[in-house]
Amino acid sequence: ICNGQSATLTASGGTSYIWSNGGNTASITVSPGSSTNYTVTVTNAFGCTATSTTTVTVNSLPVANAGVDQSIPNGTSTTLSGSASGGSGSYSYLWSPAGSLVSSTVQNPQTTNLTISTAYTVTVTDNNSGCTSTDQVIITVTGGSLSLNVTTNNSSICNGQSTQLNAIASGGTGSYTYIWSSSPVGFSSSIANPTVSPTVTTTYYVTINDGFNSSSSSVTVTVNQLPIVSITPASQSICNGQNATLTASGGTSYSWNNGSNTSSITVTPNTTTTYTVTVIDALTCSNTTTSTVTVMNTPSATSSNSGPYCSGNNIQLNSSGGSTYSWLGPNGWSSTLQNPSINNSNSSMNGTYSVTVTNAAGCTATSSTTVIVNTSPTVDAGNSISITYGTNTTLNGTATNGSGNYTFLWSPDTLL
Repeated sequence: ICNGQSATLTASGGTSYIWSNGGNTASITVSPGSSTNYTVTVTNAFGCTATSTTTVTVNSLPVANAGVDQSIPNGTSTTLSGSASGGSGSYSYLWSPAGSLVSSTVQNPQTTNLTISTAYTVTVTDNNSGCTSTDQVIITVTGGSLSLNVTTNNSSICNGQSTQLNAIASGGTGSYTYIWSSSPVGFSSSIANPTVSPTVTTTYYVTINDGFNSSSSSVTVTVNQLPIVSITPASQSICNGQNATLTASGGTSYSWNNGSNTSSITVTPNTTTTYTVTVIDALTCSNTTTSTVTVMNTPSATSSNSGPYCSGNNIQLNSSGGSTYSWLGPNGWSSTLQNPSINNSNSSMNGTYSVTVTNAAGCTATSSTTVIVNTSPTVDAGNSISITYGTNTTLNGTATNGSGNYTFLWSPDTLL
């Protein structure tokens, strides 16, 4: 037997029994601390006696050792350290609970990944005597279980913007690796907080591992496309001094590079200028576009006349600076000649003559000149008379019309 066990001895062959340990029944149960011989004296019905001896061999127990207690992080595993001493020196091991061990029949088994503290018991069996002993070790699980929370700094972005992904791990061993992927495919990373710039709405997946366990989660980043921005007209040409109206569309607010913040602006540039508008839509996404206003030079218009004129003379008007001309004058007069003439002038033609000069770009300028037509005087040399040969007479010249301030010139002056 093994030390600490009992053995039952049963004698037969008589009617009464006396054992060496004082027992007086056919069967006795003994628990010797060491190997012991037991003798029984048997008496039959006739009073005759006989003796017999049996030996109970006591085998020493092995001493089991389950190792020292341990503390491990939540979700991790460890190796148990079993040992034994005493007995024959040849042992077998059986650990429990077997369900939380990779193998329960080896000396030093590995546990499964533990989430609760567990007491393990090892039973050591002496392979020669079959005697056993047990010992217990406690594995304490500290901390929480491995967990993962995935966030993004901005779950809705505009195309062209970036946002940071955040894999927030806790529990487990506290030492983590990261594997990121995406749908649509194309993104990968091995850091905890990568920055992404998707062009379409994308779901990002991350798996963390603490060396023993894994956890996975995902987050979606919505990508809002930029507004489609236009300016009407896309480009235009104006003459210097004219206005241009530009109208932007495609958003809810507008900001021009000239400081305006309305959808339409009216500008009067004096040189060719490009105007840029930034348009923001209801999702706060923005886009820009441009429109160029080309400024064309105006002609340098000139006008003149060769007056003043006396009535009856021809009026000569002159202009320059363009490719086409349009004259307007008193009494509804007009002409499209560059240098028109007006025959047989009279005082009703006095006044301002304006010419609109147009250059090859279609730009115009106006110039004017004042025409003065003086009324010619009416002269009267007097009545014809007869005089005596060799005598003289006085000529009586008179004038009317005109300004009234006259000078007279007679001919032939040799006879005056």
